[in-house]
Amino acid sequence: MEVKATPDLGYAEFVDDIEKLSELRISYRYGLAIFHCINSGLDRIQQHVTRAQQEGRLLDPEVLIITKPESYSDIQEVYLGELL
Repeated sequence: MEVKATPDLGYAEFVDDIEKLSELRISYRYGLAIFHCINSGLDRIQQHVTRAQQEGRLLDPEVLIITKPESYSDIQEVYLGELL
């Protein structure tokens, strides 16, 4: 599990974390890899995913993304594959 609490989640930081989680899930056979992001929503994640795809990066569709954009917002959950 990777947890980020920054409101302006950067692209490089996001991709680095997703690649680490992907390696744990695929190479080390972890059953579940979670990227939990507080203070940034799925719209920000989608921007990073789109850019990563344009750059030809391979993203593991089985990484679970959990976000809570604001303290009063509902929790959002989606597998990365749904954003690809």
